[in-house]
Amino acid sequence: MQSVVGARNVSTGIFLFRYAKRRTTTASASSLEEDILALLWSMNLQAVMAVMDPSSLMAD
Repeated sequence: MQSVVGARNVSTGIFLFRYAKRRTTTASASSLEEDILALLWSMNLQAVMAVMDPSSLMAD
């Protein structure tokens, strides 16, 4: 269940990242992308790790 929620968060983050990338101009895109990536990294670090290494969920 937790991995399903994590995968959903990651896919939602990727969608938001692509949407924002399309909606910004090239001049401001890099700083906005950095902000989005930093936000996604902090929010989804555990989910990303669970997707890359499902056995980490069993360690708890």
